[in-house]
This record gives sequence, structure tokens and C-alpha cells, in this order.
Amino acid sequence: MNRYYSTFSLAATMMLILQSALLAFAQISSAELFGCQQYGRAMHCDLILNEMQVNEVRGNSSLINPLTTTDTSFVNGKFGQALQMRAEYRESIEIMNSPELNPKQFSISFWMQSTTIEPYGHIVSHSNRAQTSGWQFDVFRSGGDQPGSEVATLRFGVFNSNGTLFSPTQIQLPKETFTLITGTFDGSRVRLYMDGLLVGETEFLGEYNVDPGLPLRIGSPAYCSSCNRWAGIIDELRIYDRKLGEDEIKRLFDMADVPFGLIGHWKFDGDTKDVFQRNDGTTITMLTSMVFAPDGRLFFTEKNTGAIRIMTPEHKILDNPFASVNDLYASWEQGMLGLAIDPEFNINRHVYVYYTAIVDIENGNGGKVINRVLRFTDNNNIGTDPTVIMDNIPASRGYHSGGAMAFGPDGKLYITVGDATEHIFAQDPSIVIGKLLRINKDGTIPQDNPYRNSPVYTLGHRNMYGIAFDGDGIGLVTENGDVRYDEINLITKGGNYGFPTSQPANLPPERANDTSIKPLRSYWDTIAPTQMIYYDGDAVPELKGMFLFGSFTGDIYALKLSEDKKSIVEELKIELSHFPFVPTVGIAQSPDGKIYYGGYQIYTLDSIGAREQMLFPIKVDLPSAVNIGEISVNQEQKRILIDANVNGTIAPDATLSLRIPRSLLDNVTSVTTDSQQGPSAIEFNINEFGPDYTTVSVNIGSHAPNVGGLKLTIY
Repeated sequence: MNRYYSTFSLAATMMLILQSALLAFAQISSAELFGCQQYGRAMHCDLILNEMQVNEVRGNSSLINPLTTTDTSFVNGKFGQALQMRAEYRESIEIMNSPELNPKQFSISFWMQSTTIEPYGHIVSHSNRAQTSGWQFDVFRSGGDQPGSEVATLRFGVFNSNGTLFSPTQIQLPKETFTLITGTFDGSRVRLYMDGLLVGETEFLGEYNVDPGLPLRIGSPAYCSSCNRWAGIIDELRIYDRKLGEDEIKRLFDMADVPFGLIGHWKFDGDTKDVFQRNDGTTITMLTSMVFAPDGRLFFTEKNTGAIRIMTPEHKILDNPFASVNDLYASWEQGMLGLAIDPEFNINRHVYVYYTAIVDIENGNGGKVINRVLRFTDNNNIGTDPTVIMDNIPASRGYHSGGAMAFGPDGKLYITVGDATEHIFAQDPSIVIGKLLRINKDGTIPQDNPYRNSPVYTLGHRNMYGIAFDGDGIGLVTENGDVRYDEINLITKGGNYGFPTSQPANLPPERANDTSIKPLRSYWDTIAPTQMIYYDGDAVPELKGMFLFGSFTGDIYALKLSEDKKSIVEELKIELSHFPFVPTVGIAQSPDGKIYYGGYQIYTLDSIGAREQMLFPIKVDLPSAVNIGEISVNQEQKRILIDANVNGTIAPDATLSLRIPRSLLDNVTSVTTDSQQGPSAIEFNINEFGPDYTTVSVNIGSHAPNVGGLKLTIY
């Protein structure tokens, strides 16, 4: 062999190696990292932007104050006045639990009239969340699709200790008239009466647990003061510690008294008191925002009353509001919303509020709904000199007003404005809805804003309830998705966050292949993020230097940014587990470094427990013509489901490689794909088998179509 042949042979060999490498690169050209997270009973996997650590911890809290109001609505009823429940207010009437209200046999009777028929709501409820104790009256919406054609269908049910609901025949309620509803339970049969007549009964089997351990509640479930809201009028609620006879129920329908065995009676004649003065009801109301003044006073907004209230450093809520407005429009996501304290409060005493107002009512068309920012000056716990800072912010009736506010380290006021359900305008910089706004304290526009003579700072948002800045001026906003994908976004001057065009609702925002700004974090299942703060206190040292925000699902989340402030490296889900369930709507840090939060009560977060891993990364290497549509994990069946898409020809020996945590799937024993003949086995190889991960290569080349779906199941 001469050296010329040797040189040629070496070159040819190198060329073959290079070609093989290029072929391999063409087949395995991308790697994707998915984070698999438990959402209730489902575990879903989404693309994550970095290998963040997500852990769950138990939060230990102290109750400081419940939030109640005397601003209860009473209207004309069957007898004098009656109680009106407005679902959009998210309020309920709570009657504290007592042994007297938990008899083994009982009858419940009330007059009612549905107003707005919600999809599902509880009229009166005294059952637990596990549905192993108590009873409930609930209403379903049924009927046609046209407005006004809906029908309210009522159910009365009693739970046994195994969680089975025993309910007679459901009944449709007449419209625009009062109906007497009576339910009885004698330990063996459940009966339902309408206007004094028996309409259904059923046998009760099993054991009845008399005490659900929760308050009796009107307007929403006993176990949840904020969900399954009912809208209607209720009058003359009576509870007996025995089964009423049919003649007695007819007497109630004829408006006669049946006093024997009566243990609770609420007439609702201008109040929620029990006539026996033993079990008075209390109206539970919701706060929407809270913020501390430097002197230790907590300012908070009551969503529905039009009031800003003060809790002193001694935890006393002052009787008189700090300030109130008389043009409030309260609805589902509207009312008194965000609060901000001026960074120079010690000098100017300024407090800012964002609220929804109804104006132009004199025109006779129901008025116009707007949002506005108002400034008050604190004078000995009283807000004086109300000054409009920003007015006529467009609003819908009910939804997407935004309303979170915070001062940045630059001294400017940042304001989140929802899209008012007019989604497309979130992309129009000439309209302020669907935007983050930035203004001077007096409402003028800073000269360095990205749009000349405009308060718009960022665009392309759906609805935002939280905003906060750290000491370096880095800001985050919480953004609510639709059914899927709530977001945490990094504030970037002039940034476009893609909604609704390049990042449509309910699709993974990280997959958007465009120039819009991707979220730092998204949540496949709705958590409804709320108010946000940056925590720099010492009371809970594990959370220092993290952004904290609440959620309407009842937890607090803590986020730690990377050193370059471009990604999230750690998240803690702080499970609060209040009983009954309440959302976390507002959150604030006191001057002495304590964390306060609340929705229908005010709590302090005192400490957190040990960490438990929640996010499990699956790394996928795949051919260039293949992309992953969805990955989910069925932990009960011990299988991983992969829904992929093929957009071109791949080599017959092409493989898809996965690095799977052993905590998700302890051992891979088989891989199948769907076909017309049913599941078909696919050849696979275990490349790595360690204590934490299994790496498996699946030979998809001979099973994947040139174009179309490829569904894999890994056992």
C-alpha cells in the first residue's frame, strides 16, 4: 500500500464518518425538555424553558380576621323581605356549625326564586368536600341555547359515609315566582316536596354521618365560599330536627306555622338572624387587594362594597372605611380592585385604588361601565381629596378589568388592564385594554414610554391580577389564561406578549414560533394567579428573595429567578389547605417582614414545611421531521402517553430517545403504537438504567407515517 492510496483511504473513511454523523444529526436534530406536573388527578407534561425545580410545601398559617359585611341585599320576598344572593358578588351567608344543626333526622324548608340561572350552584348546603356527610340543595341549568330559554333544575340529596348521594327525582323550577321547597330525611328515606306536594323519594342506604364539620352556607357550597355560586332569592328558611309529615308541609305552603321540632328559622326581614338568636348568619365578603403602609397599617379593598378598609398593626379592622366610592359597579371580576401605596407615603400620604365604575346612568340605557384610578390622601385613617389619576379605561360588564397596580423602583405607577373580553384589541397599541400601563404619579405620561404620548408599556395580554418588582427593578406580572395556560411574564419595555394572535388561548405559549415574548412559566391547568409581591423579609427565611403570588385555587406560589433574571430556577407551591376552602386573592408584606394574605379572611403565613418534588423532567431527542404534540403520564396505570406528529420522511432506523425519571415510570417493559389493527409493539432499547432515570430509545422509523400522527404508549 503506497501513501497515496493510504491518504485516499483515510479521506474516504473520514467522509463516510462525516456522512454518517450528518445523517445521524439529520435524524436526531433536536432535544426538548418537558416538565411533568400533577394537576389534581392528571399529570400533564409541557415544554419548560429551563430545568427549574418545583416543589410543594405545606404552609402553616394563623387566622387574623374574618371579612364580613353588613352590606347584604334584601328584596321583596314571599313574606315581607327576603335575602337576595348575587352570584357575581362571590359572597355567601355563613351559619356556624353546631351540634344543634346536625340532627340524625331532619327537614329543611324554604321559599325560593331563581334569578340569573348559573350553570351550577348551591342554594343551601351543609355537606363536606369529600361528600361523606351532610346534605345539599343544588341547582343545574338546563334548557335551550337561546337567552331566556334556560330552566333551573333543582336537586335535594343526602350523602352516606361512603360518599354516595341519595337524591329523589330532580324538579324544574317555575320562573319568576316563589316556590316552596322542602326536603326531609328520616334515616331511611329521602323525600322532596314542591309547593307542599311530594314530587319524589328514594331509599337511603348506608350510614349517615351527621356532622360535616363545616358551617351551613347559603349561596355556595358549605365547603367552599367562592365556588358553585347561586343567584336567587330565598325566604323563610326553616330547619327541623325531625321528619315533617305531608300535612305539616302543606301547612307551610299555606303560610301557617309548624313550630314543633323547629331548631333554626331565618326570616330574612332585613337581617340574617335566627329567630331563636342561636344561629345567626353572617355575610362573608371578599377582598381583592392588600398593601401595607410604612407605619404598619394594612389597607385592603372590599370587592363589592366600594370601600377601602384599614387593619391596624394591632390587627383591629377599623369600623369606618378609609374611603369609599358611590359609583361602584360590582360584578364577577369587577368592583374595588387594586391598591398601591405611594413610595413617598411618609411625605405625601397618597393611596391609589383601581376600581370599576358605572357612569352616564342619566342617559337611561343602564349606564356605561369603565375602570379608573383614583388617589386619596390619608388624614388620620380617612381618605381625603379624591383625585382622578386615570379615567375612562374601557371595561366590559363583568370580566377582564385587570386592576393590579405597583410602583416600580423608577417611581412610576404600573397598571394592569385586562382586555375587557375584546381580545383582538390587546394587539392595538392605540387602545389601553390588554396592556400594562406606565404613568407618572399625577397621571401624566412619562417621556421614555415606548409609545409616544401613550401610557402603554407592554401589549398582548389577556387579563392580569398581579404585578411586582424586585430591588433591581425586575418586574413580573401574573396573567390569567382561559381554560388552560395561566402565565408568569417578565416585564420588558415595549414587549408584545402575543395574545390573542401569535399566542392563542389554551395552546402551549412556549410553542409559539414567533417574536412575541414567551412566559417564564405557564400552568396547563388553571390556577388563576392573583396579587403578587416581591418578598425581602425575614419572617419566613426560605422565601426571601422570591416573588410570591396567590391563586384562586387557594395556594401561594413562590418563584426564584436566575442570576441573570431571565428565567425561573425554583418554584415552591405552598399548599394552605384551609377548611373550608378559600381562595388566596390578596398578599402583602408588612414592614416587619411578615407575610399576610387572604380572600374571605386575613391570615399570616408563619412557616413552611419540607419540600416534596412536583415537577419531573422528561428529555426527548427526536428526528427533525417529528415533533411532540403532547405528553401525559398515567400514574395509576404506570404508563406514559406520547402524541407526536410526523411532517416528512424519516429513516427506517430512526429512533426517538427519552430520558424518564424512575419516579414516573420505574421500569420500561414495552412500547406500543396505535394502528388500525390495535396496539402494535415497537422495538426499543434501554440505553441507561440508573437509580433516578431510565433512558430508552424507541425505533419509530418503520412505524411512523410520512405525514400524520404517531401515538406511543410506554409501559
